[in-house]
Amino acid sequence: MDTDGANVRCGPGKHWTGYQSVIVFATDGMNTDGENVRCGPGKHWTDYQAVIVFATDRMDTDGENVRCGPGKLVTGCQSVIVFATDGMSTDRENVRCGPGKHWTGYQSVIVFATDRMDTDGENVRCGPDKHWTGYQAVIVFATDRMDTDGENVRCGPGKHWTGYQSVIVFATDGMDTDGENVRCGPGKLWTGYQSVIVFATDGIDTDGENVRCGPGKHGTGCQSMIVFATDGMDTEVENVSGGPGKH
Repeated sequence: MDTDGANVRCGPGKHWTGYQSVIVFATDGMNTDGENVRCGPGKHWTDYQAVIVFATDRMDTDGENVRCGPGKLVTGCQSVIVFATDGMSTDRENVRCGPGKHWTGYQSVIVFATDRMDTDGENVRCGPDKHWTGYQAVIVFATDRMDTDGENVRCGPGKHWTGYQSVIVFATDGMDTDGENVRCGPGKLWTGYQSVIVFATDGIDTDGENVRCGPGKHGTGCQSMIVFATDGMDTEVENVSGGPGKH
């Protein structure tokens, strides 16, 4: 990971650069000296209520705590997100979060484990007929394999997301239960949330208008980008959008 912090920033002095895909994770507890959030050789993700781990092909294999790929494990975190790329093995051994937690065989997989997550691996599943339900915080990642009938990816009562190549939804306690406030697609808006993740694919515009996180925050020209917006996220629905015609 580059240390010049020119391309990706999240909060004062927070920089991450030089990746094919970038994740920005900002929490209230994030230090402003840029020392606590690091990724790469000898770099650690620490002191956060929730942690996001994004492993690309360039990620070194010597990391003991956060690894992704053959023989790589993610364990022992109160809250963990794992993003596995094409290199993810399908033997169910490579991506784990806590005892008995396994996710396998997906081109892209995100795992979000909260305190309420059962340890038998039954409650968090991804694939046909799998549902994400009953969590204080939930992430939904929809790939090409996602059904378009709105039945396979759900987040709480009446929450549906369908037919998108790549979609991430982060729902906090403030998420309404009527399924009206979190939507993705033409004319759909991301509003009024303490925490929101937007995943923009190749369709993202490069003019810096479509993916933003807080006032003056812009994400442009990336093949893949995740934006994590904290309390500072505007509620006017203008600051977070993804892709042409996506609001």
